[in-house]
Amino acid sequence: GHWMRMTETRQPLAGLRIRNPRRDGIALVCEWTVTPLVNPQGDIVSVIAQGQDVTRQIEAERMKKEFTSTLSHELRTPLTSIIGSLQLVNSGVAGELSRDVSELTLVAERNGQRLLDIINDILDIEKIESGTISMAPEVLAIDGLVREAIVLNEGFGERFKVRFEVRGELPGREVYADRKRLLQVMTNLLSNAAKFSPEWGKVEITLEESDANIHVGVHDRGPGIPEEFRSRIFGRFAQADSTASRQKGGTGLGLAIGKRMIELMHGRIGFEDRAGGGTTFWFELPKHPGKEP
Repeated sequence: GHWMRMTETRQPLAGLRIRNPRRDGIALVCEWTVTPLVNPQGDIVSVIAQGQDVTRQIEAERMKKEFTSTLSHELRTPLTSIIGSLQLVNSGVAGELSRDVSELTLVAERNGQRLLDIINDILDIEKIESGTISMAPEVLAIDGLVREAIVLNEGFGERFKVRFEVRGELPGREVYADRKRLLQVMTNLLSNAAKFSPEWGKVEITLEESDANIHVGVHDRGPGIPEEFRSRIFGRFAQADSTASRQKGGTGLGLAIGKRMIELMHGRIGFEDRAGGGTTFWFELPKHPGKEP
């Protein structure tokens, strides 16, 4: 079939993987590119075949899939159960705890949740890179979604002694996006802003629109982004190389995931310095045409 297609199209064949057993019984996998040489009359007179040993690459891909499966089933499932049990204990359903015990169980719950977040981030980035991440877009009212994200992240604000404040309203404006994934992006932007804001500060969320797009901005008064870090801020495992950044925690995957999520929803994401200090992270999504002013 491959050869027939090449003879018909006169185009090179790429990515042909052939397993070749060696004398010691180990099978090597070679990836071939076959390029036809065509004379002026259009006939194939010869071919050039180039092969590359991809055995190690295939083995690495297999190990990567096994690792992802282990994360998903062997670690995430029991960890979710542990966190759920700790949440029940901390809620007092099993009886009142002493102050010392309560502090210990709260630390355990918080660190368990942090580990679960890391596992979920790694799984998300692997799904994105393999093209298997699922999206379930629906029509969403942007006002309601932004306010829901703020409510979900109030705990982050309290922990870092920061309050969230919305400026602007877009009543009736809608986007066509995956609700869960968009909340995930908002959570990352809000939690980052809270982490790097001064205590008792304010994180502002702005809602604006143009003719075609909805623009959401998250503005902090933090230390800003180092110049040498700007070009890779949306890369995998990206964290500014400073003690303060490391102490804040996180995987360095949140912005990389957020960028790809927004792009899959046909939007854009970026950042810019804020006048007077701090940083604004923003994203734009196309308006859903269902409602017009």
